[in-house]
Amino acid sequence: MYDVAHEALQHYLLEEKNRVLLKGPPVALDPKTALALGIVFHELATNAIKHGALSNQDGIVEVNWGCNGDGTVALRWQEDKGPKVLPPNGTGFGSRLIKLEMTHELNGEVELIYDPAGLKVTLGFPLGSHLTATQPKQGIAQMTAADKAMILVVEDEALIAMDLQALLEEAGYRVLGPANSSTGRRWPLLDSDEPDVALLDVNLGRSDVFWSRQRASRTQDRG
Repeated sequence: MYDVAHEALQHYLLEEKNRVLLKGPPVALDPKTALALGIVFHELATNAIKHGALSNQDGIVEVNWGCNGDGTVALRWQEDKGPKVLPPNGTGFGSRLIKLEMTHELNGEVELIYDPAGLKVTLGFPLGSHLTATQPKQGIAQMTAADKAMILVVEDEALIAMDLQALLEEAGYRVLGPANSSTGRRWPLLDSDEPDVALLDVNLGRSDVFWSRQRASRTQDRG
C-alpha cells in the first residue's frame, strides 16, 4: 500500500516531503488492486496539485489506512491548509473515474466530502481472499510475459506520464507509450503493438481525449 501511494505522489513532493504524510500498516496488494488504487491516488494527487492543498505553499495532504477485522481496508485522504473547497457543480471526470475504480474494480466504496477546509475522501475495499495484511509482496516477479496485459498510456504531462508508467510496470503490466500529444507523436507505435487497455488523458494540450479515442479504438477493432 505504501509503495503504491508513494509512487503516485513522489514526483510532486520534490524537497517538500513534509507536505505529504503517509501512514498505515504494511498491506500487500495484488496487481489488480495496486493498479486501481494507483489510478485513484493519481487522480487525487492531480486534483490536489491543480485545485487543492498542493496548489499553494502551505497545504498538506495526509493519507492514512488501516485493516479491519473483516478483511477490509479503510483508507482516508485528507487535505488541509489549501484553498477553500467549493462543491462541484457536477460530477467531473476525476471523481467519476475514482468511483468507477473503487466500485467496479475493487468491489469497494468511496465517499468524497467537499469540506471548505479541505477535501476528504474515504475509501473502503476488501483484500483478496489470498492476501493478508502481513503477507509480503509476491506474484509480480513470477508473472510471465504472456500474463502481463499491455496498457496504452496517453498523457501529455511528463511527470504524470512517468508516474503512470512506473506504477503500471511495478504492478506487472506492459506499457505502450506513453504517447504524449494529439499531434500524432508516438502514435505509430499502435502499428506494431496491440494494447489490451487504453488509459487516456481527458485533455491533451489544445485537443482532447476524443481524438485519442478514435486512434485507441483500434484496440477494440482488432479484438
